[in-house]
Amino acid sequence: MSNSCRFWLFSFLLIVSACTGDVVFHQYLSVGEEGWERNDTLDFIIPEASDTHELVADIGVRYARSYPYHSLWVVMERKFHEPEFSCRDTIEINLTDSNGLQLGTGNCMLQREVPAIRFTMQKGQHGMLRLYHVMIREAVPGIRDMGLRVSVPVASDLHQSSGKQTGEL
Repeated sequence: MSNSCRFWLFSFLLIVSACTGDVVFHQYLSVGEEGWERNDTLDFIIPEASDTHELVADIGVRYARSYPYHSLWVVMERKFHEPEFSCRDTIEINLTDSNGLQLGTGNCMLQREVPAIRFTMQKGQHGMLRLYHVMIREAVPGIRDMGLRVSVPVASDLHQSSGKQTGEL
């Protein structure tokens, strides 16, 4: 590869990585083949913060095209230690647009990630983010995996997402 190609490739990668923010944590957990049961809570263990940071948590959903609803309602609990902090947020994740067309990427299974919350993690703090659904049905069919990505935010506004935070409980 010539030096000019390397330069342009390096420049492109630098620009792309600058737009995504530093990822602190990223993981998906399976909810099972039969759907997501109401009592199935998903716990994401967040490692100790090396410094105080404002962070953004994105929720990811992998779901079947047969998912029967327009959105998915979840609760995200934050439980941190040293210092102690706990909070719950109810979040609506839109899985269709205003015309009823499913959102996300993929063929048989779709994947959608939406910004959910911003929060501050203190230096030395560690803990857990917990997700569970609050849909009317006991078992929500079509949901296969739920994910969480925690990163340092970039200059984008959370309110432009289709994940809507309805407030703290």
